[in-house]
Amino acid sequence: NYSLSPLAITIDTGFMTDVAQQNIRETLKKLDMKDDHIFIGDAVDLFTKIYKWQFFNHSSNEKSLIVDICDYCSDLIHSIIVKEAIKRDIKIVLLGYSPDQIKRYFYEMPRDEALYEWKPDLVLEDQFNDNDRQWYINSNEISIEKIPRILLPYHVLEYDEDEIIKLVESKELIKKGKADPILTNCHVVKTALLYDLYRYGGLTYALQYAELVRQEKTKERQRRSRKKWLRLYKKIAHSILKGTFNIDGMNQFFKNIGVSKDVLLESIIKQRNKDPNMKHILNNLELIKNGKLK
Repeated sequence: NYSLSPLAITIDTGFMTDVAQQNIRETLKKLDMKDDHIFIGDAVDLFTKIYKWQFFNHSSNEKSLIVDICDYCSDLIHSIIVKEAIKRDIKIVLLGYSPDQIKRYFYEMPRDEALYEWKPDLVLEDQFNDNDRQWYINSNEISIEKIPRILLPYHVLEYDEDEIIKLVESKELIKKGKADPILTNCHVVKTALLYDLYRYGGLTYALQYAELVRQEKTKERQRRSRKKWLRLYKKIAHSILKGTFNIDGMNQFFKNIGVSKDVLLESIIKQRNKDPNMKHILNNLELIKNGKLK
């Protein structure tokens, strides 16, 4: 319709689920579009360094780890994609975030922010080197005029996630049951859920679940959505505390960053002991363990 030639790009952070990668490859094969997609996985070492640094240096009593880690991760992903677009002289970049994600943007990302604000101060630390920093947009090398338009279409286009899942499954582009976002979400996010649960006594994704409920058009849909997400929230929280949540993915995460789950839990407890809300956090954890969370 628009005489455009789209190129799909996936940034492999090194922590993608097998299901997500398999979905991408199978769908592209069935659509005969393998030549219209690229994986970029050359920055895995940097992603790994950032994740490890975040998990062991997060010290806020007010902001959860998952907020920081998703911001740092997405900014690096954006930088890699935009640099690739500049290299290929691509003028428009579309990022596929849902409306409850990336709250600091609405529809279009400012070019000056892409140029000056995506590189975090932490990559200036000694454990990071010039090879790590080269993945970010350098304002000394790239002018603001070269930055493409960066749009978030799903912040303004109405769509029904369940209907899309049904459609791709009915076309056999993705195997039935493999399109669930819980299955495809990365291992880092799932381990960050563990961190935040033990550290703050709740799942940070409850905020996004609440946002999805508010976006429903009718009171009845809101009621059903709230019931669905609350049921999932309780199930995930309980399984994390039982040690049965995403076992293979967690093991992969800890293997990749080179530390054990016990070492991380020890670090979390040290931070939690300094928190003025420690008693409330421990009480919440006890309610979840005993299945009494309302």
